[in-house]
Amino acid sequence: MKEGLLEIISCPYNEESHLEMKVKKKENDEIIEGVLICKKCERIFPIIREVPYLMPDDLKSKNKDVIEFLSQNKEYKTMDQHHCTTDADWKPGLRRWEPDFFTRCLTRFQMRDSSKLFFSADSFSLDIGCGEVARGTINIDLYLPAKIPKNFILASAELLPFKSNVFDVVFSSYVIEHCLNPAHFVQDQVRCSRDKVIIITDNSEWIGDYWFRLTGNGRIFHDEHYYRWTVEYLGNLIRRLGYETKVEACNLSPTYVVAILSRLGRIPRIGIVFYRDIKAEILK
Repeated sequence: MKEGLLEIISCPYNEESHLEMKVKKKENDEIIEGVLICKKCERIFPIIREVPYLMPDDLKSKNKDVIEFLSQNKEYKTMDQHHCTTDADWKPGLRRWEPDFFTRCLTRFQMRDSSKLFFSADSFSLDIGCGEVARGTINIDLYLPAKIPKNFILASAELLPFKSNVFDVVFSSYVIEHCLNPAHFVQDQVRCSRDKVIIITDNSEWIGDYWFRLTGNGRIFHDEHYYRWTVEYLGNLIRRLGYETKVEACNLSPTYVVAILSRLGRIPRIGIVFYRDIKAEILK
């Protein structure tokens, strides 16, 4: 973690609070190990192997890295547990679905990742749910990727640990369908942005979902998906929250077959079934 992050991060429960940092190990300008302490609620957030663990209370308290850190640093062992954000048995992690043979053949040849088009080198951006392919200036996820990206923070999309109006662009890709409270998620993204919010999610009207239904496999069976979205419903939610938005169906899949099918999206009335994705843009 770079010390400059202190200017924009906050306690997940007190968005405008100041975090005090106590450094235990430092190399050049990187904080390798230490703690962040909220001056308002006195919660403790460890920094472990350069990564700040700005997680919700219940997930933080049962995280094995945090448990090990506190066992070695007993002076920080007292941890407040004021909120419960998940089921007691739920664990964050990357859950992949295994495609059948025919699907693997169709998706074998792919184009470049088109989501990178939403990021520019001169913008200060946040990538929420970055996964293994981080694109933002700052990147967060609720699980540790195999390769830790630059400026990575372990945090929940539903409790963004940032002060208000700090990012030019706040970007989330396939995250809103995972959120228990999508309205709050939209509001929190807008709060953190000073210019633009981009939300990418699955188009629940996509024709490919019928293939998944027939094969019993695919994104519609993901055990962390709680909401399905259409252009109209996502637009209704964002406008109901008081924001102006442009919501449209599109295709961001790198798979050639899906990209070719999306060309049929121009067909009046029924064309939307050929688009895999939905993109919502909110300007402040």
